[in-house]
Amino acid sequence: MSNRCRVLIFGLSYHGRAVYRCLDRNTYDIIGFLDNDIKKNKLTFGGVRVYQPEEIEFIDFDTIIVSGRYVDVMIRQLINELSIDEKKILIMDRTKIAINDDALKIREDMFFNMFINFKKIFDNNNIKHWIGFSSLLALKRKEGFSKFGDIDIGVMSEQIPIFMDELMKSDFPYDIEISRYSNSSKYWKSGDISSIGITDRIDPITMEPAVFDVHVLNKYDKNIYIKFLDDKTFVLPFSYFDGNSVIRYKNLDFMTPKNVGGYLKLIYGDDWKIPAKNWQRDNYNSVELE
Repeated sequence: MSNRCRVLIFGLSYHGRAVYRCLDRNTYDIIGFLDNDIKKNKLTFGGVRVYQPEEIEFIDFDTIIVSGRYVDVMIRQLINELSIDEKKILIMDRTKIAINDDALKIREDMFFNMFINFKKIFDNNNIKHWIGFSSLLALKRKEGFSKFGDIDIGVMSEQIPIFMDELMKSDFPYDIEISRYSNSSKYWKSGDISSIGITDRIDPITMEPAVFDVHVLNKYDKNIYIKFLDDKTFVLPFSYFDGNSVIRYKNLDFMTPKNVGGYLKLIYGDDWKIPAKNWQRDNYNSVELE
């Protein structure tokens, strides 16, 4: 009988996959992933099945490993909704699952090649776009994109059909995942596109692929509204998107919101220049609950 610790990894996402890659198989027996995304239910990653969190009562496990930006949310769900003993939850610090330097360089090159392709679509079709969120932090701090889960780009809602049409006509070797609003509000209609996930086609078992998230920017009155997960919406003044600034990085021009410092302070707070050791979803500013 094996003495290895039987573990579940919460989240088949950037950090969950990183945990999978770094765990010592002599110590840990990875028996499954937990993920709230119903579309991932019963998928496999490296031969390991994905379960809905509610299925946990039927799984014989020793430990659940959580990591990344949503650790607090995961722990609340495990303890409050699924009655998991806190002693069975292991928080894995992101420094322990960091990508090595060689892989970082390869991933950075993938990001840049993808961005060059998207920039052609943007420029040829006069599509306004803005680098935002943690990707803009990376540019301002000159950290590079490869240490982050994805690159965030905002496009106004009225130009999303143009971008989608050009993207689908292209022969880029990417996988495309479209997310849509599940209900209507005064900012958007149910069924409209809320975001577009674009992923480079490499084997994610061995290396984390480059990912672009194209967020739909919805203008209403004097603000921009951006869907944020299932229950929250970013609310940002339209003045940041009434034009743009430019940051040049590695011989490429990246369009950014106007007043970059003000934008980042609004989202991340006064200390946005200092990398957070354990940033969580609940730390975001300028977010409203639905």
